[in-house]
Amino acid sequence: MNETNNETAPSSAAGEEVSYKSRAERRAALRAKSEKILSPAFRRWAYGVAVAAVGVAVFAGWLPAPSAAVLAPLIMALLYVDETGEPKA
Repeated sequence: MNETNNETAPSSAAGEEVSYKSRAERRAALRAKSEKILSPAFRRWAYGVAVAAVGVAVFAGWLPAPSAAVLAPLIMALLYVDETGEPKA
């Protein structure tokens, strides 16, 4: 048997497939796609939305007030970045 290491994955909504020659090539393609989603601009936007959502959830009674003190630093650690993607101090 002759096995090849070509991996295929759907690439677009059109249903066409892309063939990768190695796992490293596939990981690089996925990493490039995730860099678009996890860009610093998106993370700054998500930070604002997440902090506002915690405030609304506490106000509405869905979360206890002390949980905001735990969630805010967690959200900040994950999403609060400057234009270069470095964490803000």
